[in-house]
Amino acid sequence: MTQDFTGITVSTLELSGNLGDGWADENAAVDAYAEFLTEKLEAALPGADIRVRTQHNTSGYESGPVVIGDDDKMQQIAEGIVESITQTAFDEFCNSDAAAEFIAS
Repeated sequence: MTQDFTGITVSTLELSGNLGDGWADENAAVDAYAEFLTEKLEAALPGADIRVRTQHNTSGYESGPVVIGDDDKMQQIAEGIVESITQTAFDEFCNSDAAAEFIAS
């Protein structure tokens, strides 16, 4: 049985300048990463409201994902899932077909 995460909201902001070197177009790459991350979070948290925003031409401190919810227990479960996904998602993205077209040659 799949858990329903309705009532959970996950918000995060990804900055194009924080992607690191090696991108042909940082802005396009951060948008593609946001889509990649959104898909992973939506698959892991059915029913949750996932909000992965991007900001172009900027770098700086990113506070990481914020998870809020109506139910404390479900929020704690969601927080663990989000932490697990976000620890590996960028490396997975960099090694995926989704990133290939944005890597500088």
